[in-house]
Amino acid sequence: MKRTLATIYTDRKNYRCPESDTLFARGLYKTKIKILPENYLKLWLGWFNIYIDVIRIKCLSYTPNNITNHMFKDDFLKIIFKDDNNTVIWGNSIVTLINKIRKLNLNVNTKDIIENIRKKRLWLKNTYPETYEDIVGNKTEKNWFI
Repeated sequence: MKRTLATIYTDRKNYRCPESDTLFARGLYKTKIKILPENYLKLWLGWFNIYIDVIRIKCLSYTPNNITNHMFKDDFLKIIFKDDNNTVIWGNSIVTLINKIRKLNLNVNTKDIIENIRKKRLWLKNTYPETYEDIVGNKTEKNWFI
C-alpha cells in the first residue's frame, strides 16, 4: 500500500535542531523521503526550509503588517490545503509562493493578495519614504509577480 505524501515537510523538527538530510512530515514526523516531487516548493523561513505541496492548496489569506518599515518581513500568508491542514509562511516566501501558483495556473485566488501587496507597497512608500528605496528599490509589481 502506497502512503500519501504530507502537504508540508520541513528539514528540521524545530528551530533548535540542526539542519539535516531528514525530512519531517508536517514538521513533526521523521521520514525516509529524500526527494520530493516537483509540485513541492522549497521556501526558506528564517531558520528552516519548508516544502509545500502547491497542488493541494485550497485557499490563501494574506495579513499585511502596516506598522513596521519592512515590506514583507512581518506579513503572514495563511495556507489552507484541500485536506483542511493549514500552515503560515512569512517574508519574501509569500511572493515566491504566489509566483509558483500563478505559473502553474492553479485554481487559487491570488488577485486579492496581489492587490493587498500593491496597497502595502504604496503605504510603505508614503509612510517611510526614507527607507522605501532601500527596501523596495526599483522593483514594481511586474518585477515581483510573473
